[in-house]
Amino acid sequence: MIGITKARIEEEMKNIFIVTKGFQDAKEKLQKTGVVVIKGNTGDGKTTIAMQLLHWLMEEQPSRQPLQLHDITDFDLAPPKTQLITFVDNMFGEKDVYDRDVAEWNKRIKSVLPALCGNKQKQANFLVKSIRNEVFNSLKRDSLENVFVGSNTVDISSKDYKVEKEKMELLDLYKPLHGDFSWRDNEKKAIVLCEPGIGFPQCCKLFRDFPELQKDRVKFFEKPYYFLNGVLSKLGECSALLFLFLNGGKIRSKDLDPNGDKVNKTLLEESFAIGSMHVGDSKIASTDFNQKIGYVQKSLDSFSGFLVAKDTCRLSGDFVYSFYHYSVQETVSLLYQHTTPIGFIQNCPRTCLYNLTTSKTSSHRMVLLPDHYSYMYDRVLREFDSTDPRDYSIDYLRVWTNDQFMKGFMSWLDDKSLDKLDVVNKACSAHATKCALYLMSKGIIPDNFATFWSLIEKYSYCEGGFVGDVDVLKEIFPYLNDEMKLPLFNEACDCSDECVLYLLSKGVQPGKGTDLPSLFESYPYRQDDHDNNFSVFQAVVGYVNDEVKVELLDYAFDFYSPGYVFYLLRQGVKPSKFTSLWSFIEEDNDSCYYDEWERWDMLVNIYFMVDDDIKSNLWKQACSYGPMDPVLKLLKQNLGTCIDIDAFWSGLQGVNQEEILMEVVVNLDDQMKLELLHKACSTQTEECVLECLLADDVKCDENTPFCVVKRKCMNVLKNIVNDLTDDIKLFLLNVACYIGYEECVSYLLSGDVECKENAPFCVVKRGSVNVLRSINKDLRDSIKPVLLNLACYTGSEECVLFLLSESVEPETITPFYSVKGGNVNVLRKLLEYDITLSTRAYKSNNSSYHVCNINVLHEACLLEKEEMVAVLCDTCNILAHGTDELKRSSLQHVAMTGNFQIFQIVERSVMKSLSRDENKHMCESVNGRVVHKMCVCAKYMERLVDVCGWTVLHESCVRENKELCLYLCQSYPALTAVVDKDGRHCLHYLAEWMSVETFTDCETQVKQYLESTGRRYDITTILDNNGRTVLHEACMSGHMELCLHFCQSYPELTAVVDKYGGHCLHYIAMSRTSNVEMFNECETHEKQYLESTGRKHDITTILDKQGKTVLDKAKYQEGVNNHLYDHLLDEFLSCI
Repeated sequence: MIGITKARIEEEMKNIFIVTKGFQDAKEKLQKTGVVVIKGNTGDGKTTIAMQLLHWLMEEQPSRQPLQLHDITDFDLAPPKTQLITFVDNMFGEKDVYDRDVAEWNKRIKSVLPALCGNKQKQANFLVKSIRNEVFNSLKRDSLENVFVGSNTVDISSKDYKVEKEKMELLDLYKPLHGDFSWRDNEKKAIVLCEPGIGFPQCCKLFRDFPELQKDRVKFFEKPYYFLNGVLSKLGECSALLFLFLNGGKIRSKDLDPNGDKVNKTLLEESFAIGSMHVGDSKIASTDFNQKIGYVQKSLDSFSGFLVAKDTCRLSGDFVYSFYHYSVQETVSLLYQHTTPIGFIQNCPRTCLYNLTTSKTSSHRMVLLPDHYSYMYDRVLREFDSTDPRDYSIDYLRVWTNDQFMKGFMSWLDDKSLDKLDVVNKACSAHATKCALYLMSKGIIPDNFATFWSLIEKYSYCEGGFVGDVDVLKEIFPYLNDEMKLPLFNEACDCSDECVLYLLSKGVQPGKGTDLPSLFESYPYRQDDHDNNFSVFQAVVGYVNDEVKVELLDYAFDFYSPGYVFYLLRQGVKPSKFTSLWSFIEEDNDSCYYDEWERWDMLVNIYFMVDDDIKSNLWKQACSYGPMDPVLKLLKQNLGTCIDIDAFWSGLQGVNQEEILMEVVVNLDDQMKLELLHKACSTQTEECVLECLLADDVKCDENTPFCVVKRKCMNVLKNIVNDLTDDIKLFLLNVACYIGYEECVSYLLSGDVECKENAPFCVVKRGSVNVLRSINKDLRDSIKPVLLNLACYTGSEECVLFLLSESVEPETITPFYSVKGGNVNVLRKLLEYDITLSTRAYKSNNSSYHVCNINVLHEACLLEKEEMVAVLCDTCNILAHGTDELKRSSLQHVAMTGNFQIFQIVERSVMKSLSRDENKHMCESVNGRVVHKMCVCAKYMERLVDVCGWTVLHESCVRENKELCLYLCQSYPALTAVVDKDGRHCLHYLAEWMSVETFTDCETQVKQYLESTGRRYDITTILDNNGRTVLHEACMSGHMELCLHFCQSYPELTAVVDKYGGHCLHYIAMSRTSNVEMFNECETHEKQYLESTGRKHDITTILDKQGKTVLDKAKYQEGVNNHLYDHLLDEFLSCI
């Protein structure tokens, strides 16, 4: 065997060898570890490098002998420590990796490898192996010890070893020997750039040895079918590659889930049927679906980096399988064509149909025979139904140009009794232009314009959208009726100038629905008269009416298209009031191509081409959008008589107003000057501007002085006051008082203007105490108490103190105003006077509570004025015992608001007033908390009920005041046993409003109190006068959280009915929440409780004393509980 190996090496050495990077790295790894694995694709030169390595070692170490092993079992024959160079070529076989081979390797490697290599470099045997990529990838799942690892492996198919210089040398090395063949430099570069990257050395040899391949030159390397065909024939099993091909050359790894719905079972069966036929093995073809899917994924993984690329999708992150090079896909396509032409017609990807032809034009194309036509007709119709709008591959089929094929197609349609109109419509939608035109020539015309347009419209990847094909339009135009031509014209306006021009040349005129501005939307800058788009625009203008021309002019201004603008103006088109004329001079116009002076010249030119109404509109736009310089220029064009004051004043903001006004005002008439004065008076304007306007003899009208006073312009007021009537002066005084303009008030009063009734109220409301001092001497005594009340109401402390210092006596109602005002200093000051604090107010100023007949402490509690409450309790604690018309005291009013701090203030005051002797209180202390059990405080709280029998605890429960509820339960435990006049316990109210946590906390206090008095707590016995439990209340209010808590914690409640026979499920059905989930949960717990007691649940037998079911109760809600009613109706029907 050693002799045979030497002979092979000698034969290999006769060939010229290029020292490559792969050879150098393999030599380095062999020297370092004694083992090297040369990995690569078929034809990459693995064996050649291995032979060169053996020859190099023999030269370096003559004592070494080469030995090639052909079978794994031959390792048993290799003696250890004999300085052999062992070589295994194409390890694990030529066809595929078999489990037996891998098992044999694993069985020997632990003992053979040390024996082969030894422990010392001089004694060690060397091991050189070559292995194909697909075989190596298949081995990844097996344990092959430490041989096939990165430190021992050289992958000559990787990018690191695809050196451009080496490829150039290979091309020269394997140049054809006969003739004067030579490569051009550009051809070499093209080959290096486009070759598939699979077996390049072998392709070079094939090109040298086969003259018929040399005719193709570069094309052979682009698509080396001859080489790839040989590669695929060695694989043995091509089912996975064929399945990849039939799926369009791309498959996501997650789509190969056998439990999913992404796998096309028809294509899978076809792949395995043809793949097994290729190798004459039916074992794989007979496996089940899951095994086939697993085999496909396993095979694709093994081909990864060789025939298949496995990449990661950037969007989804999934692995995607595709062909390593398009030439691999075309080779698989050719093999499939040759194996089953009919299968290829039926199943190949749409893009591969282009390879079908009716005459022999290329060795790589399949010729359709007449026997194949019917299969092709059927495939074409399928493609008509599924074509992507942006896919035009169906139109490029070569069969459309074959007259025999098309005649056969017509006959086939007749034989199948298919609707030819439907076929031509689908052909148009699929962009099968040649097919559609043939059918039209036979009198089969589409019946709507949209079908025609889908034939004309083509997707352009360069334009990034759909465009019209004028050549197609010319061919189909004879088949259009008049009704279709205008809609086609409208569609063409959006995407094809050529189509528009052609239709115009054929007499098609714009009409309803035509989007004419779209003809120049994409061309916002300079337009040349010779420009094709401008020619389209000119042609269109000749066909449209005046109204449309104005619309076009508006768009031309909007898109800043001067060429279009001046063309339309020269045609006599007049702008409308909506035309954006000022767009030509805007400095911030992003689409403006011209500089400022060019824009101004354009504006002047436009100005002389429009009438007076448009000039006025231009002025308004200039004021609104432009700087003031062009505005002044327009004024010099005698436009001052038609200016818009609002727009002009808006344009003045942020500039030197006084200077501009001096120039403008001389051009205005009296009415405009007056309007300008009013505008200046009513805005944030410097007084010098007003003086500038008045200096030009602007005559004031009756509105002017009010604007002047409002702007606090005293110098202007002094200039105009002599022209004012007494009534206006009085009104001005009131206005000055209202805004607190003290200087103006003093000035007017100094001019003998009398202070009337409205003025003082304005002064007090504004809190202007200095103005109040000015007018005080003119006020009647009868009005001063009212002013005091107003000052208290507004909280104006300075005004209150001033009026009190002027001996104004507070009224009995005055404290109420002070409480509303909220100024505690004012209240303290009032309490220094002899005021009857027991005075009652009709109702509270807090609109949230309807409370009548209240004292001042009640009001302070309801308005939550904490500091005022403390002041009133300290001053007159008897107020805390007073009640309103419903017998509610201050404590109950505080319970309404839930303000815990105020409650404690009032509580301390009340308890302090009950007995001055602290020993008689008998209050207890529990864990540092004061608890009122048998003391006078507890008895007071129990008796403190309103007309409904509500205690403060009831009130706090109803108002959802959690903190106060818990405080009262803990501090006044006897309150937890008090029921109101309807027999309702505090827990009834808690069940309506509070959370589960608050309910359970309060319930604990109720339970503790009952047990402390020798009674037992039973929640089923807590019933109101109607027999309702807490569960009934929670169900009625739709409180799902508490409802479920009761059902889970107290299941016996689900069986309790009220005195009218009302069940908890009745109450849920009557609730306006229509909560199906809540009903189902409660029903489940009710059913479980009944079954635990030996009873059976039947929802149809849950009746109240009137015989009403839960379905009846839900129905009575008049549509509010429709969801629950529908649910119950289904449940009742299922029971029936």
